[in-house]
Amino acid sequence: MNEETHVTTERIDGIGLIVINNPPVNALSRPVRAGMLECLAELERDPAVAAIVITGSNHRFIAGADIRELSGPLEEPTLPSLIHAIEACRKPVVAAIGGLALGGGLEVALACQARLASSDSRTGFPEVKLGVIPGAGGIVRLVRLVDPTTAVDLVAGGRAFTAGQALQHGLIDTVTTSEDLRSQAISHARTLAQQLSHRISALPVTPYDVVEFEKTCKRWLVKARGQESIVAAVQAVRDSVALPFDAAAAATREEFLRLRQSPQSEALRHIFFAEREAQRVPGLEAAKAGPVSTVAVIGAGLMGRGIAAACIRVGIPTVLIDPAPEALLKAPLLIEERVRRWARSEHIDEAAVVETLSRLSISAELSALSEADLVIEAVVEDLSVKMQVIAKAERLARHDAVLATNTSYLDVNALSAACENPGRFIGLHFFAPADVMRLVEVIRGDRSRPDAIATGFAFAKALSKIPVLSGVREGFIVNRILAAYRQEMEYVLEDGSLPGDIDRALEDFGMAMGPFAVADLSGLDIAWSRRKRLETLRRAGERYVKVADQLCEMGRFGQKTGAGWYRYENAACKDDPIVTELIFHASQERGLRRRLVSDEEIVSRAISAMAGEARKILGEGIALRSSDIDVAVVNGLGFPPWRGGPLFYETHHTS
Repeated sequence: MNEETHVTTERIDGIGLIVINNPPVNALSRPVRAGMLECLAELERDPAVAAIVITGSNHRFIAGADIRELSGPLEEPTLPSLIHAIEACRKPVVAAIGGLALGGGLEVALACQARLASSDSRTGFPEVKLGVIPGAGGIVRLVRLVDPTTAVDLVAGGRAFTAGQALQHGLIDTVTTSEDLRSQAISHARTLAQQLSHRISALPVTPYDVVEFEKTCKRWLVKARGQESIVAAVQAVRDSVALPFDAAAAATREEFLRLRQSPQSEALRHIFFAEREAQRVPGLEAAKAGPVSTVAVIGAGLMGRGIAAACIRVGIPTVLIDPAPEALLKAPLLIEERVRRWARSEHIDEAAVVETLSRLSISAELSALSEADLVIEAVVEDLSVKMQVIAKAERLARHDAVLATNTSYLDVNALSAACENPGRFIGLHFFAPADVMRLVEVIRGDRSRPDAIATGFAFAKALSKIPVLSGVREGFIVNRILAAYRQEMEYVLEDGSLPGDIDRALEDFGMAMGPFAVADLSGLDIAWSRRKRLETLRRAGERYVKVADQLCEMGRFGQKTGAGWYRYENAACKDDPIVTELIFHASQERGLRRRLVSDEEIVSRAISAMAGEARKILGEGIALRSSDIDVAVVNGLGFPPWRGGPLFYETHHTS
């Protein structure tokens, strides 16, 4: 038994077990590494032990390194020391992977001679999401089991394999049930003890198609858009196939050590911990979330379809309700298209696609929501229309169901007035496309009960999304920041830029999309409706750019109408002379002499606008923490996570 009892040994019929018990996820902290080395040496010395199995308590393996250690000095024993000891062990070592084997956990598994995994396990290298790459030889071993082209996707994308995918690609040897995992691993270890087997480091690189490999590498270098860890991950895989094992392992270790001290890694760790902190809401500690085993979504438009697709993807039966025959006719086809796109990206087979789509039902009758645990209203962004729908939905819903509105800007307290029981009413603000974007703003109204808010958080997490609490105020968190950001960028239009100039500058900075491309994707009519509603509140003499209103008056609402800030022809986005003419005329009316606005000025003004509005939101108590705002803007507005969010960036940025 080692210090702090994080790691213990067992012996079963001549097979030694190293059992890791470091709740909640068996992270590879220094005491765990030290304990594993001690236990490994103990079992290797024992003549009664023929082979060794590494496993975790409660069907868990190792979910990765202790991330807190990334920012401090590296303490012995380091992970490479542990990996070397496992691989150098004179007795066969088998990894029994239950739950997660991520990052350093997968590197430990790859040091073993065999890997068995439970059917619910996931394996992968998510290090790029923390601004680093695997630093203990994991990539170099990976390409000796897995096609290097697949390895690039795995490491540069930070994605995880299901057990079936890991088996298909050769990353693991056997899949079994959680209940049988330990016994199967012991049996496999016993077999290995009786035969000659090889360490992965002694194997050649898996044969691969050089052309496809290079295409994949180049695709990820384009997608990196400034994120150093993705570029480093691609180079590490290239080194792993081109260099001898020891040289490649040394190169990846050196790059890991460099990246862990980088500003980008610091920013990504900030977002990592901030996402977890956002789940801690004062006052909800004792609140009990209700079950959400069935969902009803009212409104088969863009948002309603996206929410329904997100639900069925994670196994929640969902009814999509809309009285319009045309909407109901199109919805299943459009949802299937989205599900199949997701399936292709995640390598999901046809049987799983069919099963996913079977969870969707369609109805023209509002009464179809009567058995749902959660009812989400996602109709047109109009206060009176929404209130009518909410009032009818509440009368038909189960008495214990939670009711939610998906509104971008409207007053959740005003909407709750449509309910006889406003305590069960909350806001769930999804972002388009709702099945892709990770953020859900959970809006706490003045009368929302804690259990209803807790249910909203639990539901968002069940969808693999990031919930962030917001109070009630126009635009909540993200759309309020977006409005300030867009306004400043429209000023830049009048000053001398065009939409393409601004979008390119901000995408080069790392934004997922520029503000005008985002507006076209979301639909210009939503923000237009808000501006008209707030027109009477505009201060006299306040600078106001009319171009977006003029586009809407022309019926140019973005991609859905084929034209907005850009024209869309055969899926291609093109600059439009009509828009240029409107912008030039706006500058002339303002009496401005147009000038060249540099990319640096565009980015600086954008960040200042975002951070300035964020500080107001924080000061008003609409958001709980500055880190919550960073999380919301990263996950809802496409701010580059490797820059840490607007408030983190403004505080930490150095030129």
